[in-house]
This record gives sequence, structure tokens and C-alpha cells, in this order.
Amino acid sequence: MIAKEENSKGKKLIWIILTIIIIALMFFGKSIRDKIQNLFKQTEKSLELVQKTDIPWFENGETKDYNGIIINSDNKNITSYNFLGNKLWSKDIEFNASLTHFGENIIYICDKDKGHIVALNTQGEKLWTYEARQSIDKIVERNGLLIIYTKAGEQIDQINILGENGSLLANTIVDKGRLLSGNIFSNKEKFTLVTLDFSSNNLQSSILLYTIEGELLWKKDFTDRIILDTAFIDNDTILVISDSKIMSLNMKNELLWSKELEGRLKDVEVDTKQKEIYLLYGEDKDYIEVLEPNGKIKNRLGLDNYYSNIYICKGNIFLTGDDRLIGIHEDKIFLNYRCEDKIENLVFEKNNILVFTEKSLLVGKLSNKKE
Repeated sequence: MIAKEENSKGKKLIWIILTIIIIALMFFGKSIRDKIQNLFKQTEKSLELVQKTDIPWFENGETKDYNGIIINSDNKNITSYNFLGNKLWSKDIEFNASLTHFGENIIYICDKDKGHIVALNTQGEKLWTYEARQSIDKIVERNGLLIIYTKAGEQIDQINILGENGSLLANTIVDKGRLLSGNIFSNKEKFTLVTLDFSSNNLQSSILLYTIEGELLWKKDFTDRIILDTAFIDNDTILVISDSKIMSLNMKNELLWSKELEGRLKDVEVDTKQKEIYLLYGEDKDYIEVLEPNGKIKNRLGLDNYYSNIYICKGNIFLTGDDRLIGIHEDKIFLNYRCEDKIENLVFEKNNILVFTEKSLLVGKLSNKKE
């Protein structure tokens, strides 16, 4: 009887100790729990190739995946393929000075000399046309709207912004400096332009904020610094991108924070859903860094090789450089892959990773690495 009571007391003591440990882990041991969870999350992966297709990549053209349909252009014709490399449709481009641009859901064909633009759907059917009536330098789609870079004179740059149906939303002339880039907020209510002016003794970059109708709200100048582009963390914050510095502005033209980089900025991506900023930079050594919207560093990882491009998928970071592809979760590398050819682009299609090389398209899946 005494033995049974002592055994019962021993079991109760064990359960009390386990309960205390569990409570401690729940309330005080978040970092420990994270490490335990990461033991399962950080399993090393390999890229298992399931398909290789000889779909060419055109360096001066466009290649894009549209929900499993690959469409590419060499600015002379446009061709559509499936994953197996079977041709679905093809269309000749009859313009002499042609330019193609692949948007999210629309394919744009441009006659640069005559300013003529044709919009196609992914089946190659014409949706609408637009006449800019001026020579066109380039066209870029941002958040479903098309930005057309044209000329209002020999030294005067101009942009037109078209809606999804080809209607003209804004027609804006930049009266000072050369136009470098433009971007449109996700709510499509405002847009930014970046200009560069060499006319005075000092180099000057400028950011201009407009309403979508083309009304100038404000202009911010930067002396002796080249601003390359803008991005948006949300519809109230502008990320200013230069070659060695990142800054954040609010809608009142006020500086929120800035960050000097150790070396040259190579790529930047903004995840508007997770509210994170991804920076790839370096000189003697490359770094990938994740920032919170307030500029605070969330993660930073030094890299053993040099990389050029950032891709984001389901909370993971993928970097490519020449023939290398790596995958990163938080501050751990879980994928190392070497390709036979130079990697030109990376696309995530459902559970597949599409690796576009200079010679072919590789379709791969992530699988647990066998020990």
C-alpha cells in the first residue's frame, strides 16, 4: 500500500514538473520554441528537376509565365508554349522598331517610332490599341496600369499613364531633368516619377508625387545623389532607392528613416503583405537583409558567393547569381543549387519552381534532402 502511494506521488510530481516546463515554454521561452520549431522548418532541401524544355530565353526580348503557359518574344514574333515545349500559338510583329512588354495579364506590343501600342490577352487576341502620336522610349506596367515614356521635345521627357482598358489617365511633362523611372501606388490613386538633372554644377535627383490625374503634389530634391527608383511599402509610405542608400518618406514629404548600405545595392524587393523590405547589397562580400517598415533590421545574412536578384515566395527568400540558386528562411540557407547554364529568371508556379536559363526552361520541385 505504501509502495502504491509513493508511486502515485512520484507520477504526480513528474506531471507537475512537466506542466511547469510547458508553461515556461509557452510564456517565457518563445526563442526556445522557435528554435525547436525551426529544427523541423529548416530541413535542407534539394531542387528535384521534373521537366526540362528547350524554350529559348531572349536577352533583349521578354519571357513570362502566365499560369503554366510560357510566352516569349524576341521583338520580331511572340510565341506561346506549354511546359512540355509544345507551341500553342504564334504571332508575327510587323512593326519596324518594335518593343514588347509582358504585364501581369496583358501583352503589350509597341511601335517605338510611330507611338502605336497594341494590347493582347494571353491567347494572342487583341484587346485595345492606343496612339501616343510621339516616339516611345519604353513602356512599363505598374499595378495594372501602363506607363509610357515618350518625348514632348528633344530634351523634354513625358509620360502617359493608361488604364486597364487603354484609356488615358494622366499626361505629364517633366520640364527639368531626364526621366529615369516611375511607379504607381497599389490603390492607383497616386504615382511617382524620378528625374536626374545635370544642367547645373551639381548633380540633382528629384522625386515627384502626382495624383493619378497628373496633378503635382510635391517635389523633393537630392543633391549629388542618384535616385534610381521608388517602391511602396503601403499606400502611405514611399521607399526611395539609390545605389548605396535607402530612405523612407511619408505622404507629407517628410523623411521617416534612412539607411546607408555597405557597398552597392544590387536588388530590392518589398513584400506588401508581410510588410518587409529585402535588400541585396555588397562589395567585397554580399549580404541579404530584411527590414521592417520602420527601417529596423529583422534579419541579416552574409553570403559566401555573389548574387544579383531577389525572389520572394511564401516567406522564403531565393537569390540567383550566374548559375547559382539559393533558398533562405529567416537567417538559414536551406537550398543550394548549381545550374548548368546562367539563370535569367525565377518564377513560382503553384508547387513548381520555374528556372529560366539562357538555353532552356527547368521545372523543379523542392524536396527534402536525403542524408
